[in-house]
Parts: sequence; structure tokens; C-alpha cells
Amino acid sequence: MEEVRKETNNKGNVILLTVIAIVTMIIVLVGATFAYLASSVADEDSANINATTAGGSDMFLINAGSDIEIFANVDNFYEGAGDISDSVDASVTLQTTSSSNISYNYKVYLDVKNNDFEYTSGTCYRKDAAPIGGVTTKQACADNNATNIWATTDGTTFACYGTGLSVVTGALNNNEIGCLTSPSNIWAPDEVAELVLDLYKSDSSITTQAACELTGICVDKLHNATSATTASACNVDPNNTWVPSIYENNICYKTIQNKDLTVSGVEVISLLDNQTITANNSAKAEDYYKATVKLINYGHNQVANGDKTFNGILTFERITN
Repeated sequence: MEEVRKETNNKGNVILLTVIAIVTMIIVLVGATFAYLASSVADEDSANINATTAGGSDMFLINAGSDIEIFANVDNFYEGAGDISDSVDASVTLQTTSSSNISYNYKVYLDVKNNDFEYTSGTCYRKDAAPIGGVTTKQACADNNATNIWATTDGTTFACYGTGLSVVTGALNNNEIGCLTSPSNIWAPDEVAELVLDLYKSDSSITTQAACELTGICVDKLHNATSATTASACNVDPNNTWVPSIYENNICYKTIQNKDLTVSGVEVISLLDNQTITANNSAKAEDYYKATVKLINYGHNQVANGDKTFNGILTFERITN
């Protein structure tokens, strides 16, 4: 849904602000038991409008692009099929007739409307020993010994186990449902991002594809940035992933923000708190963005995310105070 509002004051000063909301919608329905999913998506559109007038003859335009939609089904989300992603282009434009520099500030955030995704990774162990008595929380289990295992026998009740347990190999490893079909097994869940958002911004200082492709951000298993600054340094740790910048249409879109959306726990996820765009003498200043949402296919049983939904609105909003 696209909405445009234009306002003028009695001096003829104009600010035009257009916002086309991006609605990220993911509904996953289980189609089989081992990384095979089917899906359907209900239609939903939304838009945010922010418009003001101010001194000077200025135009401030935000184009937040079109909807992002991801559909997971038996044809595109199975073991070995790879991830599913969708992207959108957005832009912020400022133009003014003033001979002096005119600046506007804006922010970018994700307004989460609904999210019941969860982490499905973990390890299946043989219950070779009884749990440690008197330890009732995950934190206390780790405090007792950093290598202890916080695990469950039924998917609901957890206990702390000492090291030395043997890993169940084969199809049941990294498969909670299969693991817990045997009363002799325990399941230790692990938090590994499954639904992620990457935000890119144009960088005019990088003018070649080769230079652009050298840049990026190294993220850990929860899609948080690490200290590694190159792909080779990033990949030393198998839990890390290199998120490269994108060179497209002679523009380098540099990776600037990475978020795990799997279990947000918050209603608003801040991406950029305060960006400034400056223009003068009728020349246009333009910031270009790309946003990519990805559903990661690990090949293991992700059935816990069957019939789950993520809805959010990616919003570019002018800061007026």
C-alpha cells in the first residue's frame, strides 16, 4: 500500500514525505518431518505517514520500497535447498533551494507486530548420568561449570548435566523431536539465528566492485557483529558467517546492520538511530538502502517453526525534535 501526503504553508514552502511500508510476512506450515516445510501467506498491507512543513523550499522524500515476502514450502525449503531470502530497495532524498547547507535527520527501525519463531538447533546426548542435583536454572548450570549441559528429557523440563555425555550421531543429532523419542536421550538446545535481517547503505567512497566486495561484516551464530574484519578471519570460526557488501548498478551497498529476528522479545528493533542527510543549491542528496530478510535452512529438523509467523514493518522516519 502506498500513501503520499503533500503539505504547503502560506509561504509556499513544501516538504513532501512519502512512506511505502515494508511488511515482512512469513508463515511456515509443516509439510514433513525433516527440513521439509510448506507455507501460505495471508495478505496484509500497512503504511506509516509522516509529513510536516518547515522554513525554506525543501523536498524531503522517503521511499521505503515494496513488501518483503518469504514463502517456505516443500519445493524450496528442504535439506540441501539453501536459504530463502527477499530484499527491498529504499531511498531517502533531500533537495533544497537554500544556498546554505540544510540537514534533516531520520531513523530506521523495525516495528514487530507478531513473531512466534524459535530456535531449533541443538545437540542430542545419551543420558549417561543423572543430572546434577540442586541446580535449577540455566545460568546456575553454567556457573557451576561452563562446560555443563542444560538439557531436557521432554522438551519442557530442564536439568543440568555434567560433561562427558556421548553425542547421539546420525539423523537424531540436531533433531529435537527425533532425539526425544527415546527415553534414554536428552536434548540440549542451542540459540542459532534462523530468521535474520541485513541492512545495507550506499557508500559513494567505494567506487569499484573489487573494493566493495572486500568489505562486509562478520557475524556470530546469533547474527551479532564480531571483531573479524575480513572474510578469511571470519571463517576461522565455523560458527561465524561473513555478510559481504553488495555492488549493484555501480553502487556499493555496504553492510551496516545485522539483526537476529528469530526470537526478538521486543516490539521495536532499532536499526539506525540518527542519520543525517544534507543538501544545498537545488542539488539532490540521496541515501540508498537495501534490506534483506533471510530464512536460514540448516538441513536439520526445523519442525518447531511449523505454523509460525513473523510480521513487521520496516520504517524510515524523520526525526523532528
